[in-house]
Amino acid sequence: MTRSVQSNCSACIDLVDEKLCYAILPPLDDKSLEELLKQDAVVLPTRLVASPLHAAQCVKLANRAWKRGYSRARKLPVEVLLYALAARGDIDPTRVELRTVASEGPKPGEHLVAVCRDESLCNSLVAKYGCAKLDEVKWLGVPEDLALARSALAAAEVERKRLLHGETA
Repeated sequence: MTRSVQSNCSACIDLVDEKLCYAILPPLDDKSLEELLKQDAVVLPTRLVASPLHAAQCVKLANRAWKRGYSRARKLPVEVLLYALAARGDIDPTRVELRTVASEGPKPGEHLVAVCRDESLCNSLVAKYGCAKLDEVKWLGVPEDLALARSALAAAEVERKRLLHGETA
């Protein structure tokens, strides 16, 4: 699913109808985080997502809800946070207050995943803020070995498809 991983640690993901790019960024200070949030990218803390693919999927689903008019939030980044928190199982997305969701957003001093549509923007974010070492990043309850994380996510997707089609194991 990941098309390429480049030396500057940004990568592209092909998600059926759209291509999204991501960059894994190191912890930033207040000023740098404020500058980053003004960019044309959705920024999620790694503590909310299982992988960069999960972050990109949250962006895709929130964007679809936004386009179809059934989003709950007035701003797309808050809608993305809502999808990330709902996938984590911490909230009921139909009953949560959006102020609670917004308070879970990126904070200074934590690793971040920036998801954007423009590959050159991802590359410029990495050039400006640097790239986090993958062994330093704490993902949402996923082993630090990325091969294990990918296989666990793939197994969950297979199980979900079986349940949707009424198959039994």
